[in-house]
Amino acid sequence: MKKLLTLPETTKILLVLALCALLGFLAFLFGFFIGNPGYPLGWLLGGAVGAFTYWSIAFTSKSVLDPNGAKGGRMALTVLFMLLRFILLVAAVVGAALVTYTFESNWLNVWTTVGGYLPMPVVCIIAGLINKKGSTREESHE
Repeated sequence: MKKLLTLPETTKILLVLALCALLGFLAFLFGFFIGNPGYPLGWLLGGAVGAFTYWSIAFTSKSVLDPNGAKGGRMALTVLFMLLRFILLVAAVVGAALVTYTFESNWLNVWTTVGGYLPMPVVCIIAGLINKKGSTREESHE
């Protein structure tokens, strides 16, 4: 448990996002038994894309803020990851919509895919509020 507390903030948030994806998958697991596996699989797809989105934002911001790196390479990396995030977010929803509505298959659900994106901003907001509360507490003790 102490090892978890010493992890960097971004790693903690990624672990929480993975846990949210897993818990959502388990909560929607009933879909397999009612003949609609698209619920858990859509949530898993959305959760994986959301976790990748968070990781790429954290990675590129760390790269941009590094004073020792080459400036042109950092900006190119940022633009590349921004485009990749956008393409991946749209491709997951469009792919899930095609499977759900065009092919009328129940192996992927567009709404649970979109729902799988929701834990990322919620976890980030909660982590930011906790960090803000912890930093004001540390400032008051100084």
